Amino acid sequence: MALTSSRQLLKSDVVDIESTTASESELELPPSQKQWTSYIGDCTSSQTSSIMVVVVLGLGALALICYRAGLLTSSTNLPTIDEGGVAWLSEQRLGDYGTEMLSQICQARAGLLTSSTNLPTIDEGGVAWLSEQRLGDYGTEMLSHNLPSDVPLRVLHLRQNSIGDRGAKALAEVLHQSNSLEVLDLKGNLISHVGVRYLAEAMQQDGGGARLLSLELSANQMGDVGVGALAKALQQDHVLLQDLSVAGNRIGDPGAIMLAAGLKQNSRLRSLDLEFNHVADEGAKFLAETLQKSNRALADLDLGVNRVGDIGAAALAKVLQHGTLRSLDLHANRLTGKAATSLAEGLRASGCQLMSLDLGRNSVGAEGAVAIGGALSSNTRLADLDLGVNGIGDDGATAVAAALERGAALIRVNLNLNGVGDAGARALVKALRTNSAVEFLNIQYNCISRQVLAELNTMADERNGRLTVWAGAQRSDC
Repeated sequence: MALTSSRQLLKSDVVDIESTTASESELELPPSQKQWTSYIGDCTSSQTSSIMVVVVLGLGALALICYRAGLLTSSTNLPTIDEGGVAWLSEQRLGDYGTEMLSQICQARAGLLTSSTNLPTIDEGGVAWLSEQRLGDYGTEMLSHNLPSDVPLRVLHLRQNSIGDRGAKALAEVLHQSNSLEVLDLKGNLISHVGVRYLAEAMQQDGGGARLLSLELSANQMGDVGVGALAKALQQDHVLLQDLSVAGNRIGDPGAIMLAAGLKQNSRLRSLDLEFNHVADEGAKFLAETLQKSNRALADLDLGVNRVGDIGAAALAKVLQHGTLRSLDLHANRLTGKAATSLAEGLRASGCQLMSLDLGRNSVGAEGAVAIGGALSSNTRLADLDLGVNGIGDDGATAVAAALERGAALIRVNLNLNGVGDAGARALVKALRTNSAVEFLNIQYNCISRQVLAELNTMADERNGRLTVWAGAQRSDC
């Protein structure tokens, strides 16, 4: 016999359980759940006419929740709302439908989401910490309808909650209505291009997301279509977004091209995170062209772990001379010494303001390191340089050391896993004795002897804590 829907059950005060449910044998209830059926009488025999019985079918299990504080006797273990307004519903296997009904109940009794419960609330600074709460779509809908109103919501953390498109739609409504939300963190959920479109459309509406400054959507499922919706939103003058992360969303060149188009008319976005995607040379070229000719606002660009090659890097190198980019991350792409040489030309430009360059886990080799080292002689801005896992060898390390000896402004240097031997390490020791700007050097997993490692450590000790050297772990197969 088909079950009457839980929505219909909520509309009636008293439910004829026998006429609306299947038998225990039909449902094959586990022994631990058969006890629930014995409590039906406790619910239906009450003298009051305001009984709510919710029937939930999840994984073949019948769960009956009598929702009325004090309705059940203390001898039962069914979840109720106690006198303090606390509902203990953990480990009840409610499933999606049960959670949906709880959403309706919570809307009627908004007190469930007040400070008297054990659910996360908005702190005095307007921050709601709700990450990793297994909210799902229905929990997110419940949340969106029952956010406390006594403190303006500024920051909403919802990481890793299995939120899909339906939950995103509910949050889009929150975004549209809020005039205080500045940060929305949805990292690690299940939102596709459909859900992202809801959020983007809310941002485009007059007053929608009026103060949203940071949107974290990394590790979702938006693809090129989803990021295209965000690109359209970026074209609107009233969108104030400054930080956007769409890392790990299977975005390729089409998505990067649409973002480039959106950035042409945008003067507010400061940081764009495209890490862990599929962007190649074509997408990098369009982004570079926009940053070179139209956009003067973007300062931080992360294209790490993509498919950018020498052609894309050469295009991005031309952006450096305009002085807008402050950090560029191209680690784990497809760069060779040719790409590093192009970027070195950008570093030499008088207008270059880049402070952080990450080229780690590429194949720039000694050629690329020598080019970068040479450029640092005239660059006084770059503070962070990552050339780790690039096979630069002693020649590359010596070139970096020479730049330090000439007064390069580097503060943090990473040269790990590069086949550097004693010659390159001794050059670095010599340079660091005269360059007091460097605060951190990573030279682990190279081919440095114990004697030279001791020299490095002694030199670090002489700096009285102002220099940290990671050199302890070295390769044994050199």
